[in-house]
Amino acid sequence: WSRMTSLSGGSWTPNLSGVTFSNGKVSKIPSLGTNWNASIWSSERYSQATVSFKVPYVYSSPQMMIGLNTNPIPDNGYADLDCAWYIYSNGTAIIYQNNSQAHYDTYSAGDIFTVSHVGSNVEYHINGVLKYTNTGTYTASTLFHLDSSFVYPTAYCENLTFSQKGIPGATGAAGRNAIV
Repeated sequence: WSRMTSLSGGSWTPNLSGVTFSNGKVSKIPSLGTNWNASIWSSERYSQATVSFKVPYVYSSPQMMIGLNTNPIPDNGYADLDCAWYIYSNGTAIIYQNNSQAHYDTYSAGDIFTVSHVGSNVEYHINGVLKYTNTGTYTASTLFHLDSSFVYPTAYCENLTFSQKGIPGATGAAGRNAIV
């Protein structure tokens, strides 16, 4: 696959297993059925990484998890995701960290979800509004990949981006190329 340019200007290389990816839209291949057996992950890894995506409609059953992972073992499952939004059914969104649920929230069609490594914290936003902060688990130099898992054949997201931002503050570093 060729490198993808994020809306924020950065670029990254997607790895696909059981999904299609075009113009920022990720869709599970329908013939794979209803299992946690499809994913997209990045070759690059960044400190101060951010993944963002749009959920185009409220799902009645399709589920997916998208976020950051320190080691995206290409197993397509969700158990190894470090920090992710779990887009669940009927407008429920769950923050999922290290194989456990950390926080519940709701979403509407068209909402933008973000998971960001900010300093030594990981922040979760919906439409730019901070919903949860994980503190003390990671360092400012922790390297994250984009990672995901999709269960239902109708699950998809749009505007998927992955980028790096500088460490916050007056002297924070500007974004730079990924460490491969």
